[in-house]
Amino acid sequence: MNEKRIVEIFLSFLLSIFFIFFIICLYFTLSFYIHESGHIFGGIIGDVISGNQIQEYTISNWVPSPFPGLAMPQQTHNTSENTAFFILGGMYAEIIFSLFFCLLIYVTFNFKTKVWILVIPLFTTIRQFLSNFLCGTDNPFNHPYALCQENSIVSFLFRWFDYSLILVLFILIFPVILEELPYVSDKIRHFFDFTMNLIHIADTHLGLAAFNRLDPESGMNLREKQVYDNFLKAIDKIIQHKPDVLVHAGDLFDVVKPKTRAYPTVLEALDRLNAAGILSPWHFR
Repeated sequence: MNEKRIVEIFLSFLLSIFFIFFIICLYFTLSFYIHESGHIFGGIIGDVISGNQIQEYTISNWVPSPFPGLAMPQQTHNTSENTAFFILGGMYAEIIFSLFFCLLIYVTFNFKTKVWILVIPLFTTIRQFLSNFLCGTDNPFNHPYALCQENSIVSFLFRWFDYSLILVLFILIFPVILEELPYVSDKIRHFFDFTMNLIHIADTHLGLAAFNRLDPESGMNLREKQVYDNFLKAIDKIIQHKPDVLVHAGDLFDVVKPKTRAYPTVLEALDRLNAAGILSPWHFR
């Protein structure tokens, strides 16, 4: 392995690690906003259902976030009695957010091991139940249950789940990101590579027919069919090489008004190139 390739892999690894921490910090920060918003939204729903006047909701505490200059909300209060919607709204909102967040990653990235990303909502649900319901104030009594006494098993689990969120997210996401290393490395290579890969073809002469032999399956002139098949094979070979530019120098068709079959063959080739990202409709002249 040459030095350039080692540098590419190292840079892709660093970018992947940075991406992991950015996603985790973003998830961690948004979860605070989602949680407190869930309390407020749930409280408003409770007020509407009970027919009471909508209360005033305030946030009494703000804590530092992983992003400099940005604080995260904590401890939402209202001006009257707490409804069940208000109490449980934060937990439900954060669980739904974690599910949406992971589904977004699942749909966006084509990971082979991406199914593991769906473990995060399960982990979030357990964490919410332990840290906010049992050992927090998101319950009807507005204080931790007796099960959460110091040095109890529940207290240990609560603290482990509460403080290990970032670590668990890292453990779950890291194998998935590692799978993308070849993709990231390829992007880095293209970023630092200022050369242009060009493929040139010409004289494809689509529609050319010769001799009287017919293809037994299609009934088409055998030479004409061979020209079409070889043209599409050449397109597939071009796609494998992933050029930056594809140039056809001329004589795409054999005559000015070729046979009807020549047109769909060209359109099929353009569709394949477009799907591979080599040629888009506005590149064709």
